[in-house]
Amino acid sequence: MKSTQRGFNLLELMIGVSVTGVLLAIGVPSLRDMSLRQRVTTTAQDLQLDLTLARQEAITRGSPVSLCTSSDGATCDNASWNDGRIVFADPNSNGTIDAGEESITFSRALPDGLTGLSATRVITFDATGAVAAGAIINVCKSGFKGRNIRLKRTGHPMVEPMTVNCP
Repeated sequence: MKSTQRGFNLLELMIGVSVTGVLLAIGVPSLRDMSLRQRVTTTAQDLQLDLTLARQEAITRGSPVSLCTSSDGATCDNASWNDGRIVFADPNSNGTIDAGEESITFSRALPDGLTGLSATRVITFDATGAVAAGAIINVCKSGFKGRNIRLKRTGHPMVEPMTVNCP
C-alpha cells in the first residue's frame, strides 16, 4: 500500500507566518486609529445629546434651562468641558445653580486623552429653545481630526468634523 501524507512543509508554514505578520503590522495601527476617531465622535455626540436635552427641557418647561461646566456635579465652576457638565433648570437665567433650582443631569469627565475646548462655560436656553449667542465646543484628541459641536442661535447643536488636526 502506498501512503500519502498531507500537511504543510516547513517552507509553506514559514511563508504563512510571514504573511500573517505583515498583515498584522499593517492592520493593527489602522484599527487603533479608527478606534480613537470613533471615541472622539462618540464623545462629541454625547455632548450634543446634553445640549439637545437642555434645549428640549427649556421648551417643555417654558422656562430657561442651562448647561454648564461642572467638576463636582453640584455647582457650575470655571472648569473646562473635560471635567464634566451639568444640565439644570435656571428660571432666573443667571447660569449658576441657586437654591431650589433642579439639577436635570450630570455627565462625568471626558474619557482620558480627549479634550473639550471652548471659551463658553455656560449655555442657557430660553423658553423657546434659543440661545443668546452661538457657541462652538471642540472635542479633540491630539494628532487627530476632532469634532466641532456648533450651537446655532436657534439652539440647534450640530456635530461636524474639524478640517485640521487637533494640537
